[in-house]
Amino acid sequence: MVSINFKKLMTKQGLASVVKGTIAALDGNIAIQDAEGAILIGDRSHFHSNRYAVKAASEVIGWVVGGTQAASVAEMLGYIASKEYEKKILATDALEKYEEINCLYDISGKIASCLGVKEVTK
Repeated sequence: MVSINFKKLMTKQGLASVVKGTIAALDGNIAIQDAEGAILIGDRSHFHSNRYAVKAASEVIGWVVGGTQAASVAEMLGYIASKEYEKKILATDALEKYEEINCLYDISGKIASCLGVKEVTK
């Protein structure tokens, strides 16, 4: 099963700076947590009662805590996480297809090296 590591996603090159810039542009009173509640960006002093889920494939992978602007940040991160999830699904599918093709290649090589029909059916 494919899953998204939210902490790893948030440290991806460029994304953390974009998120921090977005938070600063909004109001700066937003914190981002992983699914277990560990703070990835921001600190506890900025916490509000509003907590918005960041979802990828209907699974909560993190939280954005803050005022009403935090909902927009959560939606943005959810979109990014969903795209990352789709890329992982495509990569997994491609790997499975490669393994199938490689198996067929091995079988065809064995068949080609046989001299007679009886050897192929063994």
